[in-house]
Amino acid sequence: MEYLQIIIPSMLIMAMAMSSSGILRAAGDAKRSMYATVGGGIANAILDPIFIFSLGMGIKGAAWASVIARLVVAFIAFRGIIKFHDLLGRFQLNSLISDLGSIFKIAIPSILANVATPFGNAYVVAAVAKFGDSAVAGMSIIGRLTPVAFGVVFALSGAIGPIIGQNFGAKKMDRVLQTLKDAIIFATAAVAGASLLLYLLQDVIIAVFHVSGDATVVISLFSTWIAITFIFNGTLFISNACFNNLGYAHYSTVMNFTKATLGTIPFVYFGANFGGFQGVLIGQALGTIVIGMIAIVMCFKMVNKCNTGDIPKSGPRKKPFNPKIPLWPQTNTRG
Repeated sequence: MEYLQIIIPSMLIMAMAMSSSGILRAAGDAKRSMYATVGGGIANAILDPIFIFSLGMGIKGAAWASVIARLVVAFIAFRGIIKFHDLLGRFQLNSLISDLGSIFKIAIPSILANVATPFGNAYVVAAVAKFGDSAVAGMSIIGRLTPVAFGVVFALSGAIGPIIGQNFGAKKMDRVLQTLKDAIIFATAAVAGASLLLYLLQDVIIAVFHVSGDATVVISLFSTWIAITFIFNGTLFISNACFNNLGYAHYSTVMNFTKATLGTIPFVYFGANFGGFQGVLIGQALGTIVIGMIAIVMCFKMVNKCNTGDIPKSGPRKKPFNPKIPLWPQTNTRG
């Protein structure tokens, strides 16, 4: 309660920060978007030990450090929008109302897709909880390690989104296809490298977190065998970016909910029954492999359909691409 009472009101700041970072990426300025995110991370890393330990604020200190970090992200991103791109216009209610349909066509499926992941994770945690606190502690540590070890893969979907969208708008489907292939190769290499580090450093990780018993088994299993399967989480992220930027965001929703339900519940259920808490991790990994493969196959099929001009009638592109309409203002030297 102490943490949430401080952090929840700052969600408005967080929303502005994330929106501003997205606008910078859409403007082709991924570097300043990165500066905003890194700036917030640095602020949090500096302020956390000061507030929590030096000032003795405990959990409240962690919350206030996160609030300030969010302000830092919002300031850096907003400054890029205003000073370098002059993209802040006067608010017009009529324009907002007319744009809501287009916004919600992408936003609602994306929201539902993001809701699916914590739903699946909740089921996994509930399944592990039956085997005791130590196993849950091991799962919690894995949850902390994953975004650090595979942060590059998480960022990849946001990085390739503008590339896919811009080339799709210019009808350069060969480039869209090449982007997908390169992204898969990159994700595979990144996951393989991170998995190797986790394998080599698993004893160090166990020592740093001061865990024992089942928690050590969970961490060792993850570091040795499970981490490499994050490649298929990467293919799912890449597919979602492709679906969203080709105008089929509802496909992302379907795939994420499928992963959270059919790709999680039966695999984890049978894994827990036959392999205990270790079976839960193995079952979750197997479900991820299946869904990741299905998603990327669907993605390539969609790109190939678009490449041949066989775009489904349910698609959003009802008007043909008009090359006479510039993608950027004529005075913009970025081209």
